[in-house]
Amino acid sequence: MLRKITLLLAGCSALALSNIAIAVEVQPLFKSGTDVMGNPVTYPDGSKAELTGDIVTMHPGDTNGWHRHDVPTFGYVLAGELTVDYANGSRRVYRAGDSVIEAQHMPHKGHNLGSADVRIVVFYAGAPGVPVSAAAEPPRPDDFVAVRTVIPDVRVELRYFGSNNFIGRPIDGYEADAMYLTQPAAAALRAVQADLAKEGLGVKVFDAYRPQRAVDDFMRWAADPADTKMKSAYYPDLDKSVLIPQGYIAERSGHSRGSTVDLTLITLDNGEEMYMELDMGSPFDFFDPVSWPSSDLVTPVQHANRMKLREVMLRHGFKPLNEEWWHFTLADEPYPDRFFDFPIR
Repeated sequence: MLRKITLLLAGCSALALSNIAIAVEVQPLFKSGTDVMGNPVTYPDGSKAELTGDIVTMHPGDTNGWHRHDVPTFGYVLAGELTVDYANGSRRVYRAGDSVIEAQHMPHKGHNLGSADVRIVVFYAGAPGVPVSAAAEPPRPDDFVAVRTVIPDVRVELRYFGSNNFIGRPIDGYEADAMYLTQPAAAALRAVQADLAKEGLGVKVFDAYRPQRAVDDFMRWAADPADTKMKSAYYPDLDKSVLIPQGYIAERSGHSRGSTVDLTLITLDNGEEMYMELDMGSPFDFFDPVSWPSSDLVTPVQHANRMKLREVMLRHGFKPLNEEWWHFTLADEPYPDRFFDFPIR
């Protein structure tokens, strides 16, 4: 019998239910440790088995949170399109007619990003007393490093950890005043800092690695036309409705690959104790063509400051973004096709 339930679950897969509270439609097929003759079901080594099957519906916008399975999990997509993110930064899309042997022991999270319901039949080859899934955050990869340990004198103003940003509140995934980059990106940024120090300059970093959940937070905010409290400071000449179509906000960010950094130049006086930002002609995250590095709306001094930042970043292996003077990505980044979601802690 089909029934609609709201659950807080520790069970079921990226192909099924959630470890967060959501409304789902579940058609239980079976859950049993015995066969049709009433005998215990066992694995070849003699250990007891418990087999479970469900048909699950995920509605548009549903996500089932990060979790992992320590039992074999199998699924078949009956309808719709299911998107699954994995802890290794990869994303896969499963469509109607696809069969899936879900990743075991690896945290993952499913989403229905489409406009139609997703329906999946899911089977678990478990054991009595063993949960079919458990909440599990994706781990930080070993080659992501805390930038302050690599560059002790770097100045940091992690905008999304606080409220001085275009949304006006802390962003999902920023749980500590910490900053991470891949090892190659951190090493290249250290070379930038050392190069600038010869002139009494340095860098101030606004953002580095950004969890995918933060990008998802941006997208949810962009879909709410009523929340415009930071408009005057960050997008005074744009209607909020154009931020996604014009590319200011997108569902994926290079920051989530771990080798992108947002920063500006500072002058250093009295060592690290006092500093002043160079005038770049527009603030960080200002959504306007004036923020394009090539903009002719800035003064010659402001343009020269932008070009100085650009030149030193290029010299040490970073490539710029045409629309943001503060945004640079390591050209030879180690994860060009992966998007990570471990929280900043």
